[in-house]
Amino acid sequence: MLVSPSTGHSTLSIIAWLFILNFMYGVDALIWSDNMNIVIPVWCDITSKIIIGSTFSLPAACLCLCIHIKHVASVNQGKTLLSNKWTRQLFELFMCFGLPMISMGLHYIVQGHRFDIIKGYGCHPATYVSIPAIFLIWVPPLTLSNGLMTFCYFCSPAMDVHPWTNWDDVHWNFLRIDLYPAAFMPKIIATNYYITWWIIPTSTFILVVFFAFGKDAVNEYMACMMWICRNVLKRTNK
Repeated sequence: MLVSPSTGHSTLSIIAWLFILNFMYGVDALIWSDNMNIVIPVWCDITSKIIIGSTFSLPAACLCLCIHIKHVASVNQGKTLLSNKWTRQLFELFMCFGLPMISMGLHYIVQGHRFDIIKGYGCHPATYVSIPAIFLIWVPPLTLSNGLMTFCYFCSPAMDVHPWTNWDDVHWNFLRIDLYPAAFMPKIIATNYYITWWIIPTSTFILVVFFAFGKDAVNEYMACMMWICRNVLKRTNK
């Protein structure tokens, strides 16, 4: 394995979420590269929620990883609540998977319509920009990540803060699907969305480089090659 077991669920969570997001981005890029057609709405229903969850899961996983590294590197190895292996694993499972699931459910409160489709990018979660949305959707990941992942949501095509009136008003015409041609989006929003879209593949590339070419990974490659030489190629060192 390329991932040290000491990193726990947090590292595996980062890998899993980045894999899912890259797969989604790839599919969206293929389908909506030059159009805004409503092709597979169920796909967008699922992926738009996953995008919401990812803005919580990725910074939460990074936070868990930092907490663990800090504990391991600390000179003072005093007992803390997260020192226990099972407690840490449960905490990481909640932060990396439980919290994102909760965020997906809470998003429905401020989901003004079904979803958006942006030409060239594909599905995007729809959020009724309001005070509740700020505290339910944007403030928590902003707190976890100091704004890295949350920034993409402030690049939404509609940025006016609307007053929260009542449930029926916010969810009026809920099945509506808004279509946004990227060429007609304000330049600053289009540029910001383009930059933040690249955060996921860039982060994945960095993660692959970090784990695929680290000392532990190289040692495992060498051990694997030696095993193949001995057991498959039937070569022995003289």
